[in-house]
Amino acid sequence: MENDHVTWSTLEYPIREKTTDWYWALGIMAVAGAVASYILANILFSILIILGAFTVAVYGARHPHMVEFEIDRRGIRSGATLYPHSSLTSFWVIEGSEESKILLQSSKVFMPYIVIPLGEEDPEMVREVLLNYLKEEEHVEPLAQRIMDYLRF
Repeated sequence: MENDHVTWSTLEYPIREKTTDWYWALGIMAVAGAVASYILANILFSILIILGAFTVAVYGARHPHMVEFEIDRRGIRSGATLYPHSSLTSFWVIEGSEESKILLQSSKVFMPYIVIPLGEEDPEMVREVLLNYLKEEEHVEPLAQRIMDYLRF
């Protein structure tokens, strides 16, 4: 096979700057949820909401790292993680105006879909390489991924 390997590097997720309004909205929702939980005599859940909001704020301020991706005969590597072809059932390449990505359907129960950004890599070339190893099947981006995109993560 002549096209059986491809490597590229891109950011782990697109940079989406968060305004102060984003942090204010997060804080207001967290305080409202914590107060409501406290009023309903669920102090532990109130503390969990505050800790969760703090974690989301810290994660939101974090800048993405550069990650190297590779597709070869062993599987698909994302950074230090290898997804063997035997653990994957199919793929779908989504070409978007903002960003292109690969959706991999996994046979694992707790991680049924894996989303890999393509960055500047040619989606058609990646598709041709993946066809050597996996079947192409149309997939819809997971709801959690769409929510994270909407919330600018």
